[in-house]
Amino acid sequence: HIQTALKRAHELAARLAANPALTREALAKEAGLHPGHLTRLLRLPGLAPEIQRHIQALPPTNRRNVVTERRLRPIAKIEDHKKQLEQFRSLIARPIRARKRPLAAAALPSRPSPAHLGA
Repeated sequence: HIQTALKRAHELAARLAANPALTREALAKEAGLHPGHLTRLLRLPGLAPEIQRHIQALPPTNRRNVVTERRLRPIAKIEDHKKQLEQFRSLIARPIRARKRPLAAAALPSRPSPAHLGA
């Protein structure tokens, strides 16, 4: 959930700030994260305060939410908070699309055996 990711991002950023000798790579290893994922998480605390408050106020749900870590990645890369807010408003205005689920193997048509191919 995005609230958990944001909270963890703040905790990880605080650990880096408190210990200048701690490298991102060492922190990623300690946290059990891929270094690239840590880098993406560490961008979340840079989101505009209004966006962070919105995320923290989201009700817990088991349903898909339009606000996800993945969808926030391009917004978190933007340094200007006004531009972040524009992009975020656009994001939350979009409807949530149903997830496409792969067909179960039993629902797929069976392949013809080589004997049926005239071999």
